[in-house]
Amino acid sequence: MHPPNRPLQALLAMWGLVLGMLAIQAVLDLRDLPPGHSPLGPPLRAAVLYGLFLVASFAVYLWVRRQTAQALLDADTRLNAILRASADGLLLLDVEGRIQVLNPAAEMFFGRLAEDVQGHPLGDFLVGKDLGWSLSDLLHAAGEGGATRTAEIKARLRDGDLAPVRLSLTPVAQDGRPLFVALLQDLSEVYRNQRRLDHLAHYDSLTGLLNRREFQRRLEAVLSHGEGEERPGVLCHLDVDQFKLINDTAGQAAGDALLKQLAMLLRAHVGDGEILARLGGDEFALLLSGYDLERAEDSCHGLLQTIRSFPFTWKDQAFEITASAGLVPFLTHGAAASQVLSEADVACHMAKRMGRNRLHVYQTSDADLIRHHGDMHLVGEIHAALNEGRFHLYAQPIASVRRPDDPHHYEILVRMVDPGGRLVNPDDFVPAAERYILMPAIDRWVVGRLLQLQAAHLRAWGEAHGATDGFLFAVNLSGTSLTDEALLQFVLRQIDAHRIPAQALCFEITETAVVANLERARELMEWLRTRGCRFALDDFGVGLSSYAYLKELPASYLKIDGAFVRHMAEDPVDHAIVESINQIAHVLGLKTIAEWVESRTTLLQLRALAVDYAQGYVIGEPIPLEQLRPEGLRVEAG
Repeated sequence: MHPPNRPLQALLAMWGLVLGMLAIQAVLDLRDLPPGHSPLGPPLRAAVLYGLFLVASFAVYLWVRRQTAQALLDADTRLNAILRASADGLLLLDVEGRIQVLNPAAEMFFGRLAEDVQGHPLGDFLVGKDLGWSLSDLLHAAGEGGATRTAEIKARLRDGDLAPVRLSLTPVAQDGRPLFVALLQDLSEVYRNQRRLDHLAHYDSLTGLLNRREFQRRLEAVLSHGEGEERPGVLCHLDVDQFKLINDTAGQAAGDALLKQLAMLLRAHVGDGEILARLGGDEFALLLSGYDLERAEDSCHGLLQTIRSFPFTWKDQAFEITASAGLVPFLTHGAAASQVLSEADVACHMAKRMGRNRLHVYQTSDADLIRHHGDMHLVGEIHAALNEGRFHLYAQPIASVRRPDDPHHYEILVRMVDPGGRLVNPDDFVPAAERYILMPAIDRWVVGRLLQLQAAHLRAWGEAHGATDGFLFAVNLSGTSLTDEALLQFVLRQIDAHRIPAQALCFEITETAVVANLERARELMEWLRTRGCRFALDDFGVGLSSYAYLKELPASYLKIDGAFVRHMAEDPVDHAIVESINQIAHVLGLKTIAEWVESRTTLLQLRALAVDYAQGYVIGEPIPLEQLRPEGLRVEAG
């Protein structure tokens, strides 16, 4: 809209006033003229004054034009600056939807210069018939209501491709003319991220094979095929031998490379009717639908031979690769997917116990044998470790990503020591402790031992930080502990006995444990939250559960599973998953903690995504809890 021409209005008013004054002066001069004198003197004076006035008027007119032109130039400059600064496409349309102006972002998006599209209807470059709308209807709705109208459509690009966009139309007025501002937002990246997440829901991010969840869904579909009709099938569970040795000697990067190459090898070996998946870690599964046992054994023996012949090298170091396989024959219609998967896992364990690099067909007695020689041995070891003081606590720092100078928080880790003095990995004893309901006893020991060793530091933290949103120590609670009625009272008694501030404690509960015990988890969390304790949901994303239950739980932190964090610097899918989880957590009011942060590059990417905290070897390795002296806390002696 042009600015009002106030200088021109003033000029016209002045001009009229001067003309009036000249006319009055001429009349007065004529009336006072003595008889016999010529009247040319006063008119001449009036003409001179009039000439001077014209010169002054012309000068003012030129000044007015210059000011008006400068005002219009300034307005155009501001408009062009706005148009060029926008990363989204901006267009100015007339009431019929014809393009009047468009910004450089719109030119780049459509792949056309402004002069090539000005005057053309915007509808020529949009495709929306399949979505049940027309541009004229949208223009009419925006114009009638005077409000912005939005639709998601597709734009036709110069090369013929179609791109998803969000079109927003807002009515405006310029010089009294009704116009529309059209905002075009490219949704291509949003759609790509959604496809990546959809893909991840069904496929393993490392190998590209089906993941465990999707494999189980397809197994269930095969097992329920045809009411009253039974078809044979065989499930093969395959496990790489000595995979941990490769990880320990050559590093996790070598292990990942091996899994990728094995996935390609297995995919090339299986037929069109066979379903292949990575169940997790170094475990694979092959579903042979319609196979009898003899045919399945021949196929799997060939697969094991192919793996034995596979030359795997890493940084000039050669490894001999073998695998063990467990087979379970089944008949469709009536068999349970979870049972078939469990039996195949047991058969694979038996193949390993019998010397590895072999195939074993499931027998009913296998499960009892493994439980007797495996779990029961660990159960005895766990009881002995509790009684003999062979559990130890470690603390690993958790640092603020955006404020690295802030005091660290710490996660408390538990380790078991065998009679020979060697540390036992939690993955080796926790499943047995969960299965035989020993984890509540371990969790109680952890809480009691932590408060015994660190009560003074916890009290100092409370005095220094009060009821801030931070915590000092995070303690893991197992799934079976959530169903332990006495655990809540035990924790509260320990807090009171050691006189420590509850807000300095955060309890971590795994995503899978929460989903399996949702009501009990909510009840426990609510009770401890009333005392000031905080909660974190651990390993989020690995279970691929719904986000819906997050709104129902009183959690303060969400820990992003390290399986996505560790490779996010190289894998755009992992990066998109971390970004998505972080954004949704922040919308829900949760702070995020990224696990397995092992490089500065990953840390910088987390900072760019505004993740709140990081945990991993680049932040700090676990240290014995007895040696921990939390920074910034002064504890009085005695």
